[in-house]
Amino acid sequence: MKEKLLYLINIQSLLFISFLVLTSYFNRFAIDDYHFIGQLKTASFNEIYSHLYYQWHGRWTSNFLLLSFLKLNQLPYFLTFFNLISFGLLYIGVARLFNSINIFYQLQFQNRTILTYAVIFIGVLFFCTITPNDTWFWFTSSVVYFWSTIAFFFAFSLFFIKTKK
Repeated sequence: MKEKLLYLINIQSLLFISFLVLTSYFNRFAIDDYHFIGQLKTASFNEIYSHLYYQWHGRWTSNFLLLSFLKLNQLPYFLTFFNLISFGLLYIGVARLFNSINIFYQLQFQNRTILTYAVIFIGVLFFCTITPNDTWFWFTSSVVYFWSTIAFFFAFSLFFIKTKK
């Protein structure tokens, strides 16, 4: 029974990863400020960045990254790579958090189990959104929110690192 359960968990993980890879091509950049979208057509990179930094809001770092990525958007399949890198960073962040918890509490899970649980956790995040087609895909293509969440997982894993006294 336990082997069959592990087999099904691994199959679910592979299917979910395949789903993310296949849909990453069709995703797009999401920007939540209509003001920002309008500026893209009328202002240069430096003008937009200066405006965001000095006058508009505190999201200037994430919007700076997004402006940088928009220049690369003309490359073929760039959005696919961008989304796969984003999902990869999320996976690494969650796996690192789980590994830190495993070491801190001495749970003695195998590395393969931790990696599988990381995929399951991301799958739960996906399926627990109210409308995945609206919420999840908008969220994952937005540097403002998605990369902040990834940074949270990396930062939260620091709480579980044992330091020498």
